[in-house]
Amino acid sequence: MKFLKYFIIFILFLIGIYFLLTLVPFKIKEQKEVFSSNAFRIAHRCGKDMFPENTLFACKKIVERNLADFLEMDVHLTKDDHLVVLHDATLDRTTNGTGFVKEKTYEEVLKLDAGYKFTINGNEFPFRSKGIQILELDEFFKELPNSKYYIEIKPDDLKAAAKLNSVIRKFDMEKKVVVGSFNHAVLKELQQLMPEVAFFASRKEISFWVLFQKLGIGGVYPFSSDTLAIPTKLGIFDLDQLLVENAKKQNIKIHVWTINEGNEMLSLIKLGVNGIMTDKPDLLNSLLDSKSK
Repeated sequence: MKFLKYFIIFILFLIGIYFLLTLVPFKIKEQKEVFSSNAFRIAHRCGKDMFPENTLFACKKIVERNLADFLEMDVHLTKDDHLVVLHDATLDRTTNGTGFVKEKTYEEVLKLDAGYKFTINGNEFPFRSKGIQILELDEFFKELPNSKYYIEIKPDDLKAAAKLNSVIRKFDMEKKVVVGSFNHAVLKELQQLMPEVAFFASRKEISFWVLFQKLGIGGVYPFSSDTLAIPTKLGIFDLDQLLVENAKKQNIKIHVWTINEGNEMLSLIKLGVNGIMTDKPDLLNSLLDSKSK
């Protein structure tokens, strides 16, 4: 009987703690300047299904047609520490080269054809031998200084974080970028180096944030980033109205990837997300235009 008495007291104590935690107010994030104007249309890999991905050529085309508010891209380090815009760790899928980019010098990477593998129908390769290259991030900032960028560091390498910080500061892009890594250590390094910049969350941060919301104690979790760059399926959970509403209460942006179907885009717009990353920015624009009429 004594055990049962203490067990009941312990359970009541836990229930009391839980209800106290539910009363903790959400901490409201200060909005970074990069989100001060439209930031809904995010061209994933600079429009992967429209042009050779992650190339300056593709980004320029997207900007010329006003198809995106953000140019989303990925970066890797070459053997001689140039920060190049490329999604894969290897060169094989998108170029006429082979091997790991980290094992090549920038001069070697520049010689490759970044439009070589691009095709829409599997038979034609319209961008081969057009002089489209893998370039370092510096070139994007030089050529498109007024654009906004969404930049993911792909390698789990703190050196890449330091290099990205250097390039962003060199071109005064602190208020025009959202940066991050799904690796938590790299994200924390970025936040230490440039706290004034907007960040998207690591996998660890996303997992804990979602779990705390689902447990009803979302105000407890110390979310350090500004944006959740997430798919619609979050482990065992789906992106739903609760998560969207709680993010808005905290002034956290929800940017969903990678959405290429029109019906799914419309569902997410209705759900109230803050942005959609898509390989088909032309499709997203046509849907937004039709809804505004």
